[in-house]
Amino acid sequence: MWSWRSSSNGPRVGVELCLWGLGVVAGSASLALGGVVPTGGKAALAALAGASVAWICLRGGWPPAWFLLGLSLGGLASARTVALWPQEARIPVRFVGVVRDGWRGGETGWSTRVRLVQWEGLPTRLKPPGELTLTVGGSAQPWILPPPGATAEGAGELVWRPHRGVLPALWVKSPLLLKTRQPAQGLDGWRQACREQLAAAAGFSLTRQRAAALAAALVLGRREGLPEEEVAALRQAGLAHLLAVSGLHVGLVAAFFWYLLLLFGFRPQTRRWVLIPMVIGFALLSGGASPVRRAATATVLLLLARQRGRPLELLPVFWGVVGLLVLLEPWAVWEVGFQLSAGVALALVRWVPVLADRGRGLGAPVAVALVAQLASWPITGVHFGFLPALGMACNLLAAPLAAVMVAVALFATGTAWVAAGLAGWFLDGLGLCSWLLHQLAHWGSQLLWAFPPLKTGVQVLLAVLFCGALLPFTGARWAALAVGVSTLAAVFWAYCPRSTPAQMAMLPVRQGMALLVAGKEGRLLVDAGRHPREALVGVAARRSAFLDALVLTHPDQDHVGGASLVLSVLRPSQLWLPQVFLSRPELLPLLWEARRRGVKLVPLSAGQRVRLGEMACDVLWPPPWWEGEDNDGSLVLRCRLAATTLLVTGDLSAFGEGELLRSGVVVQAQVLQVAHHGSRTSTGEDFLRAVAPRLALVPTGSDPPFPFPHPSVMARLRAARVLAVVQNRGLDGIRWVEGRGWQLGTDPPVFLGGGGE
Repeated sequence: MWSWRSSSNGPRVGVELCLWGLGVVAGSASLALGGVVPTGGKAALAALAGASVAWICLRGGWPPAWFLLGLSLGGLASARTVALWPQEARIPVRFVGVVRDGWRGGETGWSTRVRLVQWEGLPTRLKPPGELTLTVGGSAQPWILPPPGATAEGAGELVWRPHRGVLPALWVKSPLLLKTRQPAQGLDGWRQACREQLAAAAGFSLTRQRAAALAAALVLGRREGLPEEEVAALRQAGLAHLLAVSGLHVGLVAAFFWYLLLLFGFRPQTRRWVLIPMVIGFALLSGGASPVRRAATATVLLLLARQRGRPLELLPVFWGVVGLLVLLEPWAVWEVGFQLSAGVALALVRWVPVLADRGRGLGAPVAVALVAQLASWPITGVHFGFLPALGMACNLLAAPLAAVMVAVALFATGTAWVAAGLAGWFLDGLGLCSWLLHQLAHWGSQLLWAFPPLKTGVQVLLAVLFCGALLPFTGARWAALAVGVSTLAAVFWAYCPRSTPAQMAMLPVRQGMALLVAGKEGRLLVDAGRHPREALVGVAARRSAFLDALVLTHPDQDHVGGASLVLSVLRPSQLWLPQVFLSRPELLPLLWEARRRGVKLVPLSAGQRVRLGEMACDVLWPPPWWEGEDNDGSLVLRCRLAATTLLVTGDLSAFGEGELLRSGVVVQAQVLQVAHHGSRTSTGEDFLRAVAPRLALVPTGSDPPFPFPHPSVMARLRAARVLAVVQNRGLDGIRWVEGRGWQLGTDPPVFLGGGGE
């Protein structure tokens, strides 16, 4: 029962190695998931490892002993990291490090990868990883920051937030706290020189410059020159992995040089010896990010094993490599890149031969695309909140194009040093490939499915089934079937229509506001938070994943950051926004996305009334001539549903509230969305008296950057005898219960009577 043969004549599969690799992954993941190391935990794990080794040596290859050995080793590998970084921390440090990549803009500043050389200020028990992300805030611009390859020194904070990521990160408040100690040199300096040579070969042609940026991404791992909107389009089509150097690119480079050497008549043994330094060299040239290091390590191990004449069964070898990589980098099990690369690679090795042999009409290329798509779906859904329904077809069509792009990018990078004109021709070819790829992405992103958030227990069960589907047992087919059915069931659950009561819910976005207002016949999402996926996931979690309208109160990033993905995946019928912001440049990509998705644009200004089913919304503010601050131009809606009136105020400040009151409109409402996340500059006493709310929703975001809500605002609400529902204090909204009124999500529930004005 413990063996499985890949063919009737093939050698026995090493089940023990598969179970050892699975045990390492399980031990590392389970200990990290717990977040603590119990007293005596390390000793218990060491004892279990010793007992497993003794059993294997004395009693032979009992497969469960190999699993227990891997489990204990994986736990020991994770124990030190968990013990060192058990909870959220911000530690002031001074550091010296080498800038490895170009600077990329983000929500909090400019970020890059840095290799630490020295640091001061950390407790002796703490040791940061060798490489981490450095972010510089303030008025930083990439041209005043240390260039790639330079040695920089600075003062900042080492930030560890378990819910944000798997590794600590460096935060420098201002570029004044970071300076260049040594100019660009070494390997990263040479990578920067390659990037500059590509740009010089491109000349003044915009098309060639974009192709040069793509070549730098494919060969050098330098993605800072890629337009974010193009990357987002590829991500929606399930093709973004083609632009990030990973195991796929290592495999393509290895295959390219293998067949090139074959063309020149080299023997297999010679090809392997030549290929090993080629793979290592490409890994170094591309910056040696974690996915590249893992893929290069696996490739070199496979080549060395074959060079020694060892018969190989790929599935146990891949499981062994995965286990070894997790032992070296225990936190890798939580990185989406590692999960995708390891999961898809194991699925391809396990199931492509089965489908190709039994499918007859399928053929290997279709089998590869099918297995890769189905294996990536659950991982993509859990991490990104949506599934590209056409991803399998896109990847099948993009595979040969990706091979050509990597080869052309290599030639362009190499010839840029010696023949700029020839490199320009290669860049022209790469530009054509890029155009074809984005046309494919445009088609592939036409159909996207929302994926709801899964509870921790469901995620663990899905992970167990997923790993079971990758083992060499007969029951693996049932585990694979269960994973596929569970993934599709989650999508069906998100879209399954059901009769829901009226509700007002503050969706769990970390920063900003995303307020879902839903009646029996209409669903309205007001703003979409700062981060791209959070509002989408929040709507999908509330069932069903449909929207009648997306409302944007004003163009601040913490209100529109997630709007693009909401438009792309949920495709609301209408997009509402103030008419005064219609021509704002930061909103133009959203307007284009709405047009592409067939979403009707509805500009609003004071005096209009719009209806969604039984929900009627009066537009109170802003007037079409407003020219003040963006916050004071926030859209103000007075919506009536379930015999209750809600006043939506966006980020209106005290000045805007005064202007609204002077306009003479009726602002009285039973429920008030407190403006500007509870900032002290909003929700004045005069405004509260005019609105006279009974209930206040305070959309602070679950992890606000400032201490919202301000105590003065809460004091004014208490003085006005208003019941406040504050998001970052554990309450997220209210729902209507017939005959009893609005129910607050407390234990036991609290009801607030509704009806009347």
